[in-house]
Amino acid sequence: MSAPPFELSTAHRWFAIECNNHAWDLVETTNRTQGQLADMLHAAHAARFHWQRAGNALNAFRAETLLSIAYSTAGRGEPALYHARETLSLMTSIDDLTPFDRTTAEAAAARACELAGKANQAKVHWASADDALAQCADAEDRDALRKLFPELQ
Repeated sequence: MSAPPFELSTAHRWFAIECNNHAWDLVETTNRTQGQLADMLHAAHAARFHWQRAGNALNAFRAETLLSIAYSTAGRGEPALYHARETLSLMTSIDDLTPFDRTTAEAAAARACELAGKANQAKVHWASADDALAQCADAEDRDALRKLFPELQ
């Protein structure tokens, strides 16, 4: 196979960002169609694929978090839970996670647990999400998190 006529790592990074942003736009859309739900999941997976090739552990963590949120948004508990577990696994190996990242990961895991019928685990993750939210110093971050996860205290 011949070499591409562009820098491959730059292309992966560009597609990772574009797919990530597109998936988040669809997560934040109300009254999504079935086609938009499918597009949201495809975009989230594509973002994860490209971050695997052009990013670091933090990018992979955030991509897995997005996948969990996207699957929860689509009402699909088991894949949401799978990606939440991947997120939590990655979370233990990243030293520079922000409170925003921790809140998002724990809230995504809580929602996935709820959808998968694991109410007790969901309560634990909601409590961890609330603790992480309390550490968010930025009011805009807190507002954005509460908009995405109205269950937060």
